[in-house]
Amino acid sequence: MSVYLQQFVCFYQILALYDAFDSISVDAVVQYVSSLQQNDGSFFGDKWGEVDTRFSFCAVACLALLVR
Repeated sequence: MSVYLQQFVCFYQILALYDAFDSISVDAVVQYVSSLQQNDGSFFGDKWGEVDTRFSFCAVACLALLVR
């Protein structure tokens, strides 16, 4: 899976609006988002490795929406 982190957060906001988190594998999402975290705490935006502070926000927002 390789999804741009900014797209992820938008998708999860929509799922939150419809209370539809049961339609996804939350554990797989948490694993994917966690895999993008770097040793210094920053996050890649996707598997290609772009690093930006907005991705840290998106990662935290995704995990917060998933209550993780």
